Amino acid sequence: MRLSLSVDQYNELAKRKLNGIRVWLECKGHKVLKRQDEPEAEITFGGDGNTIRVVSACSQLGIPVLSINAGNVGFLTYGDIANWEESLEIFLDGKYKVEKRLGLGFIYKKKQYGPFANDVYFRCTRGVAYFNIWKNKVLTYRNLAADGIIVSTPTGSTGYNQGAGGPICAPGVSIILVTPICPTVVNSPPLVVSSNTVIKIDVLPCRKLNSALLIADGREIDELKNGGSITIKIHPTKMMFIALDGSNFYQALQTKKGLRK
Repeated sequence: MRLSLSVDQYNELAKRKLNGIRVWLECKGHKVLKRQDEPEAEITFGGDGNTIRVVSACSQLGIPVLSINAGNVGFLTYGDIANWEESLEIFLDGKYKVEKRLGLGFIYKKKQYGPFANDVYFRCTRGVAYFNIWKNKVLTYRNLAADGIIVSTPTGSTGYNQGAGGPICAPGVSIILVTPICPTVVNSPPLVVSSNTVIKIDVLPCRKLNSALLIADGREIDELKNGGSITIKIHPTKMMFIALDGSNFYQALQTKKGLRK
């Protein structure tokens, strides 16, 4: 099998093990290539943040990604780097499927961004900001005062969205989530909209010294000090996650996220 390898650049344990994993794969007759050499799949070692970055990059090249946990929670990963051989044996035996999930893209200052596997959000640096939220050109929330707004994929529903009180969704559903962060009024619940929805968020001019950070999959894009807007919709590129046989989303919620039966 033609494979590429990657690790979280900040994970020293994963970096130390990488060469041994490469040798192990080559001894089994597999070719380890660079990402640009068109591998059949990429295996990455890290946590959830590393996973979404690698999946977003590889999916644009048509490369599905298997992520082995080398972090803490590792909700989007499999196994553990301490017993990486077990997870790779399952994968190399063909006991897996490729899940093609939704990703997000957005337009900001006439520039296209994406795809992003998890979420796009605004987070205020001080106090609250005021937002207008449009759904297919229909004004849904006007002058919404909140600490921020999260627009999430189903994959990202278990991330920042969940922490802000948004709903958890199975990764295969075809929806987009819009979750206010700490809104100041009670009649501003999260929105669940269809995947063909176009969402526009206006950040109204902030009070003096306030600003709103625009962040996508954990990466800061810009700081809006005098207002601005973005338009978000599903990106045409599908996010290609490799799921090993026997994995179960709802069981992972219990074992990794602490959800009780």
